[in-house]
Amino acid sequence: MIRSKRGFTLMELLLVVAILAIVAAAAAPSFFGGAADAMNEARKSAFMSNYNSLLSAGNIYLANKQAAGTAGAANAATVFADLKDKYVPLNTFTAKGKTGTTKYFAIDINEVTIAGTNKTYKVDIYLGDAAGTKDAGATAITDPEATWASF
Repeated sequence: MIRSKRGFTLMELLLVVAILAIVAAAAAPSFFGGAADAMNEARKSAFMSNYNSLLSAGNIYLANKQAAGTAGAANAATVFADLKDKYVPLNTFTAKGKTGTTKYFAIDINEVTIAGTNKTYKVDIYLGDAAGTKDAGATAITDPEATWASF
């Protein structure tokens, strides 16, 4: 009986098919929705990180102003000009929503209470435009996760 040396054995073919099946099973989530979920989580993380960074920067800015004796209510354009590149980089003001829509954060310093001659101020963050001005009719963000999911 003459045996041919051409071709693959059945075991070699089964081994290749098994390896391809394992690779396909590992890669399938990224092809069937895993990448979109990962992108959404990345957007959400960036939104929350930028929100928290700006809230911290706004509070540090307010504390510095209070220490210098110059604290007072300030509109978003003034706070934006003072914060950008001094306290936080400009890209920190960017906010991408769940759908990928890009908006920007705006910060106001608002007077909260007046007790005698003492004034108390609060940092509020809004959605706004690239110049740091809040959107018309915008309300302060109290639930950043819900705000992220809304646009």
